[in-house]
Amino acid sequence: MHFELSTLIVFYRVCLFKRMCKKKVNTFVLVGILIGSGVGILFPLLASNTIVEKEIKKKMVISPSSQIYDIWQDSPVPVYMQFFMFNVENPDEVRKGEKPFLKQMGPTRTSNF
Repeated sequence: MHFELSTLIVFYRVCLFKRMCKKKVNTFVLVGILIGSGVGILFPLLASNTIVEKEIKKKMVISPSSQIYDIWQDSPVPVYMQFFMFNVENPDEVRKGEKPFLKQMGPTRTSNF
């Protein structure tokens, strides 16, 4: 097999170009896989939090059309609520920007049944 010098130079350039192209393609494929993996891992985590929050907020609304309205309206267990009220002892000083002195009033208890 006998090649001329010009044929060998062209053959060398083609091989060099193919190697460079192969490295670029491999680099782009690797970067694409890394980005795809990152999105594939992070997106479900971030999206699931918002989906769960939306579902919780939707279930927390008490309206006549909600699933828990009947249970809430006719609760089989008595519900007791306790409130603590506070009286501001120095309202004039609070208006001037000072720290309020609070006196606890209560507790006030109510029951819903």
